[in-house]
Amino acid sequence: MTLQYTLAVDHYVEQTLDNFVEGGNSELIKHFNSLSNQFRGFWIYGQKSTGRSHLLRAKCHRDSSVFSRQVHYVGCKHLSFTGQDRFSALKSAVKFGETVAIDDVGLGIGNREFELLLFDIYQRLNEENGTLIISHNTSALMVEFLIADLGSRFRALMNFELKELKDGYKSDFLAQRAAARGFMLPIPVIRYWLSHGPRDMEVLVNDFETLAEVMLRRKHVLTIPLFKEVLGY
Repeated sequence: MTLQYTLAVDHYVEQTLDNFVEGGNSELIKHFNSLSNQFRGFWIYGQKSTGRSHLLRAKCHRDSSVFSRQVHYVGCKHLSFTGQDRFSALKSAVKFGETVAIDDVGLGIGNREFELLLFDIYQRLNEENGTLIISHNTSALMVEFLIADLGSRFRALMNFELKELKDGYKSDFLAQRAAARGFMLPIPVIRYWLSHGPRDMEVLVNDFETLAEVMLRRKHVLTIPLFKEVLGY
């Protein structure tokens, strides 16, 4: 009988620039590793599994821990769009944070109140020489804004398209995650994984967490037969 293993969460909580496999995104990482005395704005876009959220959290982590800046991360997936608490995190960002990161901004574009708050955040950071980072799934040039002045300013931000990791970089990603969790992924297992299993990054992360939970519990050396038993590929 084949056992089923499930673990639908990512336990790799701390997302930093050091554990982001940069692949073809070295120019953006170079910007994120530096600090400027002038306003800087970034519009980061890419598909679902290219690491947008990781990078925004990582930039906040770097600016807080290395540059001692006050940071404010807003995940639009978790914003309330109704009731008294609607947009509460955005409203805080209007007043606080030398670095402000707004993730999945497309969820609110088209809502006038949301866009006005974004405009206020931009204006404050521009005046205070702060840093603004926006993530979306398309370029700012492709977005229709209700507020024209917001659109013109956001289209003028530095636009970076996140490149999807090639298989060689995915191997590095899996090996680094395993090392951080305290076990080793042998190269033959990684090769088998990437040739037989889904290579979408979101699926890879979920599969990794399922595998990691079993490995840390069993404390066995990972083999291809054990890999097949756990993930079924």
